[in-house]
Amino acid sequence: MANQKLKLLTLNNAEQTFGQTDYAVFDVETADNQQIVVGITHNALRSSGVNLSLLDSLMGSTIVVKDDTDIRTGELVTAEERIGRVVNQEINPNTGRPYQIVLLNRANCSIIKSEIYLAENKDLASSVSAKVVIEKEKERKLLSAKRASDRLRSAVAPKVAEEKVEQPAEELDF
Repeated sequence: MANQKLKLLTLNNAEQTFGQTDYAVFDVETADNQQIVVGITHNALRSSGVNLSLLDSLMGSTIVVKDDTDIRTGELVTAEERIGRVVNQEINPNTGRPYQIVLLNRANCSIIKSEIYLAENKDLASSVSAKVVIEKEKERKLLSAKRASDRLRSAVAPKVAEEKVEQPAEELDF
């Protein structure tokens, strides 16, 4: 009944939907070097602090598969059993076809992020932060220019109004 660790190898599909749930589908390697496919819900990834735009950088990270309860039968299924079903291509009694993928969610997995992912995420955060600073500076300069324009307009408007009032009546055509 121990947790099982899987190493992420490649991203197959960042946007796969099963039922009404969005998954990211990966090729992974088991502890005994078997390659299988897992789908991890976007919710599980986000709750683990994974930026969905950096899924490619998640390679080399470790997925910890935990024991789970089968919602149909209520029985506990160990992580080892769930992975073994796919590795051994056991027949799914509900479909009559072999198990092909291990589906994981927030309750039955956790993610240990690789150093590469952490570095990419840090770079992205720095880049976003720098862009925010630049945009705030542009906004500040635009606001300053608008204020200057408003002051200039308010200074010129009274003079224009005075010139119109001071025109002699004989210059006007009736």
